Amino acid sequence: MARIELRGLTRRFADTAAVDDLSLDVADGEFCVLVGPSGCGKTTTLRMLAGLEKASAGQVIVGGEDVTDLPAKDRNLAMVFQSYALYPHMSVEENIGFALKLSGRDRAGVAQAVKAAAERLEIGHLLARRPRELSGGQRQRVAVARCIVREPHAFLFDEPLSNLDARLRGQARVEISRLQAQLGVTTLYVTHDQVEAMTMAHRIVLMDGGRIRQAGPPMELYDPPADLFVAGFLGAPAMNLLPGLVDRSQGAPRFRAGSLQAPAPEAAPDGPATLGVRPEALSPVPLGPDDVAFPGQVLHVERLGAETVVQVLVEAGDALSVTARLPGSRAPSPGAPLTLHAPVSALHAFDAQGRRVEPGCARAFAAAG
Repeated sequence: MARIELRGLTRRFADTAAVDDLSLDVADGEFCVLVGPSGCGKTTTLRMLAGLEKASAGQVIVGGEDVTDLPAKDRNLAMVFQSYALYPHMSVEENIGFALKLSGRDRAGVAQAVKAAAERLEIGHLLARRPRELSGGQRQRVAVARCIVREPHAFLFDEPLSNLDARLRGQARVEISRLQAQLGVTTLYVTHDQVEAMTMAHRIVLMDGGRIRQAGPPMELYDPPADLFVAGFLGAPAMNLLPGLVDRSQGAPRFRAGSLQAPAPEAAPDGPATLGVRPEALSPVPLGPDDVAFPGQVLHVERLGAETVVQVLVEAGDALSVTARLPGSRAPSPGAPLTLHAPVSALHAFDAQGRRVEPGCARAFAAAG
């Protein structure tokens, strides 16, 4: 186990910075998830940490030791790849114990370590099989077992669940989270899947364009998000973002988008702004005296069993619509009128540069109301 420090880490390809002056501390024993859209630099960051990609600038420090110029084999970091990278000609037992064998561990010691790791991951009955004889979920467990036996400073995961179906992904999320908690090993995990990030991470690092946009515990990114990018990335369905403007022509600041109006924070400057509201914050019934109403017409309905996702056109002239997550028992018909309600405390405000209006949106809106 070890603390990981990335200092001004940069990776350039020709004139493009895949990772741009990134600094990040991962505490000893922390489960940190790098998440973001394709091309944001998260995998390149992980590969520079692992020693598989040379940094153009910056430092990589593991357990207080500067490993920036060390080869991958000398960093004592265990990586699970998207493809799992198992040797097809070796048995499961041989795959798990291969790194120990290379390090010179005696045969009895290797066998004991392999058995312990296999039992921990419930794959002891698979030790004689070859990778081609395993399911995707079983291969993923073998790859994790291969990491465990090395007793590394840290685990590095590069989208390890992307090859699994939805049911197995859910199981694997639980297994990896449980195992990391038991072992207490520092873990850096890369994914493009926000569900993995939200459910597994102690801390999420959301990246875009090679830089960190926001980092913190999952719910600190979800509510309140630092900017429009974070607001639009996290959440399924995504946060509703309605462009409009803030004006004080009638005294108190108001957000206006066509005929739609809502109280605006005192801190919000006049001019272009964006109003945000999460789909789950919208209700077809009034919730309180300070509700903001979103009257409109149902465009589309998706019945998902436990919930119904409804898209409502709230301003025809500007084609503004909002999406609401309603209980599964509620399924309005397309074309029907529907007014959605949200408490003022559930609204978010973003200025013309896309930054969340300070102080916290919910408190600011409540004060303005």
